Amino acid sequence: MKEIGKSIEENLNLKGYNDEGKLSWDKTGKSDYKRISFMTPETNHYNISVICQYWHQSTPFGHVLKTSINSEEFQIYLATKAYK
Repeated sequence: MKEIGKSIEENLNLKGYNDEGKLSWDKTGKSDYKRISFMTPETNHYNISVICQYWHQSTPFGHVLKTSINSEEFQIYLATKAYK
């Protein structure tokens, strides 16, 4: 995750925002995530992200590394309609 984030910062000249917390999908509250999000200058949305999900051993999942690049339109959809 750190290597990918560094590459995005250097190659796209973007500043990353780091956050972490509990994975809301794990109802036991034992699984965590760490994320680096990037906002492109043309938007007001974090539309590039790298996330590590650390699923607890009691779940059927392992650790996961994901990257995403989303359009502003898709980000707005996710924030306003997708999960409502």
